[in-house]
Amino acid sequence: MGAKKFNGMVFERIQKVIDAGEDEERDRRDILLDPLMGGWNPRCNFTGTVFPYNIYLYEFIEEGDSFPPINFTKSIFLGKTSFRKVRFEGSTYFNETKFHDIAIFADAIFVSDVEFENSQIYEYAIFTNTFFLGETSFLATEAKKQIHFEQARFKKNVKFNAMKFNAPIYFDRAKFLYKNEEVSFKYAIFHDYSNFEHTKFNGGADFNLAFFKEWAYFRNAEFDKETSFAGAISKETVLMESVDLSNLKFAETNIESFKFIDCSWSEERFAKIYDEKHQIDSNCSDTTLAEIYRRLKKIARESADEEQTSHWHYREKEMTRRVVDSAFYFPTLPVSLICILLLFTSYLFSISYDYHPSTLNAYLEKTFLLLPLIPILIQYRNFKNKTKNCQISKNWFSKIYLNVYHFISGYGEKPIKAGLLLFALIILPFCIQLAFSITPNGPKDWIKGAMWYMPLIKIKFDEAVGYQYLLKGISVTLITLQAALFGFALRNKLRR
Repeated sequence: MGAKKFNGMVFERIQKVIDAGEDEERDRRDILLDPLMGGWNPRCNFTGTVFPYNIYLYEFIEEGDSFPPINFTKSIFLGKTSFRKVRFEGSTYFNETKFHDIAIFADAIFVSDVEFENSQIYEYAIFTNTFFLGETSFLATEAKKQIHFEQARFKKNVKFNAMKFNAPIYFDRAKFLYKNEEVSFKYAIFHDYSNFEHTKFNGGADFNLAFFKEWAYFRNAEFDKETSFAGAISKETVLMESVDLSNLKFAETNIESFKFIDCSWSEERFAKIYDEKHQIDSNCSDTTLAEIYRRLKKIARESADEEQTSHWHYREKEMTRRVVDSAFYFPTLPVSLICILLLFTSYLFSISYDYHPSTLNAYLEKTFLLLPLIPILIQYRNFKNKTKNCQISKNWFSKIYLNVYHFISGYGEKPIKAGLLLFALIILPFCIQLAFSITPNGPKDWIKGAMWYMPLIKIKFDEAVGYQYLLKGISVTLITLQAALFGFALRNKLRR
């Protein structure tokens, strides 16, 4: 049988169904009765048909006509196949179908569901500017050559699970419009280059456990909802360029395979990543988040991105501080400073006005000294249980160090904060000297007395006593250290 006669019989069969009009009982697929579709018998049923010749169905369809529900399951197309500009009005199935030559679906419209499950595409497949208005599935399909989805539109749920792309794949400017569920590439294997430039994912994307053997490009891609690459493996780089990554999930992701260029994370400085913002829902621990930020910082440093290095350094320290804070209860730094200030004020009163505390006052002073320790003693058992596998001394040091470091300079990333505290430390001796006179010359020359507590300024008092030298040493040390931190934070700010 020649090509013209064979194709004519195919066209005639389809035309008869079109002319007969709709038949809902015959055309519908009853999934409940036959989940494997083996007994589904639509009026256009080409199950198992071998198409030995080139067939161009767009030449057959008259303007305004649409394909009825049609079944090409287990069919074999040996020649070139073109469904260009064809409108598939009903459910369409190409399951376990083999395309041995070029398959063209450009500008086609699938009004209802379409499936290409477990199919084999041996040559190029063109889905450029194709509209998928129903659910779409390419489950476990294998594409041997290039496959093009440029400017395709997917209105409902889409699955590319376990699909094998043996050649380059192009999703340039494609749009996945379904907002209620992410497009799924779970277990998909990309053997060659994959391009998602200007691709829009309204419902997010699931690349969990995917395998990228070559570069994957996500230039100007849009992820409007949660997107995950958890468990994905990449032998080459996954490039994110000019992408808003506020919805990208990093837990269980091989972050080292990513490269970020000119990406935005949030309008806020030191903003949280998606995992931290949804920490309760994702059950992501503070330790895991600290590790994620540490790895992101490493990538930013290797890319010479000083601004993001600063960003991730701050978030990493915040997570580490939260970890040690949760290990045991410790008074916050402001509370500790208030206790110290009260004790110091009491002491200044006693030395300034020849105040001799009574037995009760002495008892109260000792009680004040114990106040910062009481919460620690109460929570000691909880601390011991939570840190039984850690070095306790190290946790205590980290607790104090991180809280102080955060308070005085924002981990070396906030010069304004460090500068304000430096200014406060400088004017503090002037305020104290004016109120209490803590130098030998008393209130006669309080400015000179306050200057005595400044670093790099030499003022001699012959009548100075031990505690005054102690206060001078503390003041000089604190101001010097804070000035160094201010310079460090300012340097980081200017460099980044």
